[in-house]
Amino acid sequence: MDTNLGFVRVAAAVPLLRVGDCAYNAQQTKQLISEALDEGVEIVCFPELGLTGYTCADLFFTNALQQNAMAALKDVCEFTRGKSIIVLVGAPLKTDNDLYNCAFVITDGEIIGVVPKTNLPNTGEFYEKRWFAAGRETVEQLPDGVHPRIPTVELWQGDVPFGVDLLFLTRNYSFGVEICEDLWSPLPPSTQLAIQGAELIFNLSSSNCIVGKHAFRRQMLAQQSQRVHCGYVYTSSGVGESTTDVVFSGSTYIAENGKLIAEGERFQRESSLTISEIDVERLRTDRERNTNFTKDRIGHYRKINVAPIENAEGYAEPLHRTFNPTPFLPSKENEDAYCMDVLSIQTSALARRWEHTHAQSLVVGISGGLDSTLALIVAVQTADMLGYARNRILGITMPGFGTTNRTYRNAIDLMNELGVPRCRHPTPA
Repeated sequence: MDTNLGFVRVAAAVPLLRVGDCAYNAQQTKQLISEALDEGVEIVCFPELGLTGYTCADLFFTNALQQNAMAALKDVCEFTRGKSIIVLVGAPLKTDNDLYNCAFVITDGEIIGVVPKTNLPNTGEFYEKRWFAAGRETVEQLPDGVHPRIPTVELWQGDVPFGVDLLFLTRNYSFGVEICEDLWSPLPPSTQLAIQGAELIFNLSSSNCIVGKHAFRRQMLAQQSQRVHCGYVYTSSGVGESTTDVVFSGSTYIAENGKLIAEGERFQRESSLTISEIDVERLRTDRERNTNFTKDRIGHYRKINVAPIENAEGYAEPLHRTFNPTPFLPSKENEDAYCMDVLSIQTSALARRWEHTHAQSLVVGISGGLDSTLALIVAVQTADMLGYARNRILGITMPGFGTTNRTYRNAIDLMNELGVPRCRHPTPA
């Protein structure tokens, strides 16, 4: 794939998982990274807290789990060295005596940024505030905008940018990260990330499965991608996440500007990848047309440059996504509603114009083709709506060099069927 075409190949990954077994989870993560590389994926996103498991509960407080998570993270980092891919994985991180639920952005053996979860759910079956500090607590509101209170964290490789204000820039596109509940909040971090310039949003999630939640979640994700003109990649924990009464389905979605372009099968008992391509050029065009897009920019987000990888392995063909060959026509399931909408809009506009001009009649040229047929149907529906007699519509046949007996008869039959009077012309020879 030529990245100059404006496409970015992305993947939402759901690996097999054992709760608390960080070494096993790292191995499954590396396996899916290899599969993503074989498919030419540029960025692959893994679930929330995927290196430990989301349902570790009070085990998150133990030094053993925290240290094993860092060891697994380092293992995944080393595995990516020299490989042409960006990897997003989830793990807990302790800093300033607080524990954070974090997404780690990795490329070429290095962590280039750490994004903590902003909104922590603490209702129903969720108790995250028992274990984690919120990412919003790592920033301060100062008179000239938002500033990080904890700008970096120290890892084995040195100081790494840390915070909810990170925007990642590659040579061809930009992206931001939010985590699970962040999307469900009244002001999702992805909104400000997009306003700041993120063209792609990645969501590491561990959203459980209850009746009706799947449909609501996919609708919400599609709407958010349309609201901020972005590509949105979402992945959630699979069936191995919990042995309790909370069920996880491994939901994955890839959306682009309001449309779901890929969706994975849920409740799979094996590791899986959902892959598609996001049209970044189209997103940029949509944002340029929206003159209000950058008006609500708050503060100054830190821009993290992602260095190009020298030994890129190329991209597999063909595209995973498909394109509608008739983009201006409705889908079959929405065809009737779409056509009625077209007629209602046209009829409403014509009715207002007819009333305003006080015209005694409408004159419609009828050729027997599609365009004039639609015009006559709209005129008849408008007359019916206004309570006017249909004889106030005058149909005129307009024979020409292209007129045949068939199209001429179509025009006559149409007017007769709709009860519209007509002017008479000689039948074409």
